[in-house]
Amino acid sequence: MGNDFASKKNSTAVVIFSFNRPRYLEQTLRSLEANSLEGLDFYLYQDGAINQFSGRTAADQSDITASIDLWNEAKLPNKHLIQKEYNVGIGIAQYEAKVFLFDEMKYDRVMFFEDDMVVSKYYVHLLQIMLAQFQDETRVGAVMCHGGVPKLFEEVEFQKLLPQVRPSFDNFWAWATWRDRWETIRPTFDKYYEFIKNVDYRKRPTNQILNFYIRQGANINVTSQDAAMCYAFVSHGYGCLNTMVHRGIYIGAVGEHMYPEKYKILGYSVIDQVDYEQDKTLDKFEGYSEGGLIEAVRTYKVSRSFATNESLKRLEHKEPVVIPELKSSNPLPIKAPSTVQQEGMKQALPRRKIAIDNSSMLQPGWQSISSKEFDLSKQDDFLRCWQKNSLETILADDVWNNLTVGQANQAARNCFDFLKTGGTLRIAVPDGNHPDPAYLADVYLESRKAGRRQRVLYNYKSLVDCLKQAGFIVNLLEYWDENRVLCTFDWESDNGKIQRSKKSIDNSKPFLNTSLIVDAIKP
Repeated sequence: MGNDFASKKNSTAVVIFSFNRPRYLEQTLRSLEANSLEGLDFYLYQDGAINQFSGRTAADQSDITASIDLWNEAKLPNKHLIQKEYNVGIGIAQYEAKVFLFDEMKYDRVMFFEDDMVVSKYYVHLLQIMLAQFQDETRVGAVMCHGGVPKLFEEVEFQKLLPQVRPSFDNFWAWATWRDRWETIRPTFDKYYEFIKNVDYRKRPTNQILNFYIRQGANINVTSQDAAMCYAFVSHGYGCLNTMVHRGIYIGAVGEHMYPEKYKILGYSVIDQVDYEQDKTLDKFEGYSEGGLIEAVRTYKVSRSFATNESLKRLEHKEPVVIPELKSSNPLPIKAPSTVQQEGMKQALPRRKIAIDNSSMLQPGWQSISSKEFDLSKQDDFLRCWQKNSLETILADDVWNNLTVGQANQAARNCFDFLKTGGTLRIAVPDGNHPDPAYLADVYLESRKAGRRQRVLYNYKSLVDCLKQAGFIVNLLEYWDENRVLCTFDWESDNGKIQRSKKSIDNSKPFLNTSLIVDAIKP
């Protein structure tokens, strides 16, 4: 890598990835200095200011210099600096560091820290316990202690959960793995690396990467190196383990994949305590079982549509809840459009992105259609406007739940027929697994006020089942599971904005106003 290194002193390395945020890096380094660090070699991977592929000025050189100065001053043992002349981006940086530390330097274990995580004074100690405890567990691919999605517990729960671990598919921020795991997953991760190795990370070929995932039977809608790492692990049957309780504070409100509004909505600002004196004497974690981790990986694969794996048994989906027809004093039946309306629709619909009953959230290039004039369950309504295999995106927000089960199944088949290969049907509906009774009461009330008939209340399994029967690969974006846990995945608004969602920055009650949201992709 163009740097001189002393001989390796230990079998475990720690690498910190740094770029242009010295105020974050300083907090990360100070928190690591408070840990017990015997038996570790430390590396800083410092990215450059000018991107070597696009020539883009990615950072102010003064921030790069300030970061290096902080490293030189840091009170960490066995320090080494890997300084890049040019900017390569976090994807290449992470890959090169793994190849160097595992393949060239032959470290048995490596801990990876990004420059925006303030960790507990026992974080390294806890990672070392996990690395030792789970080294011979062949289903565990990686370990971490940052706690994942922000969650607060009552004091009574805290004491019970401190030594507990759980399966994790969270961000790879402050984590560790073993050389044999890296050697196993590297060929899979190499396929992702081929897409990013010669381009500016910000200009990586998103569509090519997504199409690659779809061809593998995995519908993953983000192209970050974190998503690629998770895909590589689960593809080989590995799950990752995270602690139930937070031992790290994610401080990166400004970064490549984060901005202040998103940071606040996701709840990272609420985590304020990570040091627990009980951790000083903790010597073993509880809650792990091989069977539980296998099931977690299997469930994750189903949620991400790893449909081509023949050894993956399909989960038994629950039937949708059919709601008795609501009596309305002013019913609004769907009427077929008149001939004049039909001609108007043909002239007004040159675009290939359509949204049913959703106009306020549309972006340029979209066409809004009222369900009073267009019935998704009727193929003739499609044929009046489009040819088969011609649409790019269909957005159905608060529509599917107003169809009968039979109409929904037919609507799914129609959408499949009229979407192009790779086209997306995005659906948002009220979530039948939502734990708040007030939420379900609001669903019925809003339906009455709008003069609609709330016919079906879906959960994530029944909606996935409906769409898979039509041939779609289904990607869950937001849903409540059976354990009253809100599951959310990073998704973009290109396939349609959803107002009632945890992602919405305008949502003042994100947990009350969530939706069951899926993307169904035509393979």
